[in-house]
Amino acid sequence: MVATLVDLAVRGYIRIEEIEPDFGEKDFVFHRLKPLSGDPTLKPLELYVLSRVFGGDWGLNARQLSDLRRDYDNVFPTVRDEIYRSMVRDGFFPSSPERVRAVWLVAGIALVGVAGWALATGTGRLGAAPGPSRSFFCGTVKPVYSMRLSTSSVSPGWVVSGLTEPGVELGSTK
Repeated sequence: MVATLVDLAVRGYIRIEEIEPDFGEKDFVFHRLKPLSGDPTLKPLELYVLSRVFGGDWGLNARQLSDLRRDYDNVFPTVRDEIYRSMVRDGFFPSSPERVRAVWLVAGIALVGVAGWALATGTGRLGAAPGPSRSFFCGTVKPVYSMRLSTSSVSPGWVVSGLTEPGVELGSTK
């Protein structure tokens, strides 16, 4: 939304003015400079953003950023949703990023649930799946230990492929 407003300011549709309040942090005022309805050079998203800033009936000619912040629920989420719809419509995304995040969240929660169920009931129900201690060893301890051994004088063949024991050279018999 900020990039759209700055672009519109560069193109002369609005002016962004910084103001010093009597107390608190700095604020900005957006001034509408041109009539916006019926302008063929404005994209639908730009018109939508401007309608959320200046009101759908174009009744406002100026609005402070602090006013927009106070009206957050009526301005920002709807602009975000419109941006997502336009990105999907223009082919930048196959579906809404909001929906993709929701799908991945559900999948992640389901995966954690299955893992918790497997640990709570025992892994025998999952067939040949390794137990929790073996999973921890294979997933955490062995790679860390292997990195440590890769800097030592042990034959690199043992570290990389696990073919021999530490201290035994490749090709020798024990």
